[in-house]
Amino acid sequence: MRILVTGATGRVGSRLVPRLLQRSDIIRVLARKAEQVENVRQRGAEVLDRIQGFGLCILRLAFVYGEGDPHLAEAVRWAQTWHPEKRFHMVHHADVAQAVMLAIARPEADGKLYNVADEEPVTASEILRLNDMAVTEEARKVALDDPWEGIVDTTQIQKELGFRPIYPSVYMAKDAQAL
Repeated sequence: MRILVTGATGRVGSRLVPRLLQRSDIIRVLARKAEQVENVRQRGAEVLDRIQGFGLCILRLAFVYGEGDPHLAEAVRWAQTWHPEKRFHMVHHADVAQAVMLAIARPEADGKLYNVADEEPVTASEILRLNDMAVTEEARKVALDDPWEGIVDTTQIQKELGFRPIYPSVYMAKDAQAL
């Protein structure tokens, strides 16, 4: 199977491409600067400078974390400015890879858009606690305007592709030492 990965040198792509290369598929990466993807080229990926002949399935990822990715620690910057009970979905890198593999394996995914997230949204205060920080008094004064902002529906990817998160929550990932 031919697979195109955009963002192969980013925080998500750099963790996804090695998993895809293990499958022995033909992995192509789209790069703005070819020198940035030399590592994946050496591991067997083909670097493209334009797209041709690919189907399309869009995976809309929630906030991605895990496997040494600094996103969780960096989230403190905005979690400190949000109402402590503001919720949002997250998704572990392993679950991103799982969703990609499922979409690749299922021809009916072509032309579809799927949300990819874990099962338990977290709050801004939980992000702070995970980083050993406390909620500020200023954050407690921030209005909680839209309690659904940051929440996604994963019913479609579950029903159509059989997606079930390996890490249903950030706490399960923490317990498994997969942060």
